[in-house]
Amino acid sequence: MRYRAVAAPAVFGTWFGDGVTPVALADAPMVVLNRKDRLQHRFLRTLTRRDLDPPIHYVPSVTAFDEAIRLGLGWGMVPEPVAETDHYRELMPGRRLDVPLYWQHWRLESDALAALTSAVQAAAATALR
Repeated sequence: MRYRAVAAPAVFGTWFGDGVTPVALADAPMVVLNRKDRLQHRFLRTLTRRDLDPPIHYVPSVTAFDEAIRLGLGWGMVPEPVAETDHYRELMPGRRLDVPLYWQHWRLESDALAALTSAVQAAAATALR
């Protein structure tokens, strides 16, 4: 799945008015899903080649995570289809972070599981082009 770094326009203007620099990225608040979510930190590392420690707001709900960014709590990584709305301004246009997805299930022979697996693979092939 491809992710983009985005912020609400007001957040972008406040924290990145002089550009998306390592100093700005170290100071700007970041929205993170939970303590295991390293997506934003990985993106920072790809941009700066350093481990930055910006202020973090933990928002442990996918729906609330998106809303927190839209309402200006900070910047965060969202799936590419979500990033393509008018609610956001992209921090680094053209810079993406790809995360591999895996479909796991028990080794169980069943028609229902085979049908579900086929449906998930077809949906992923369509949605993740």
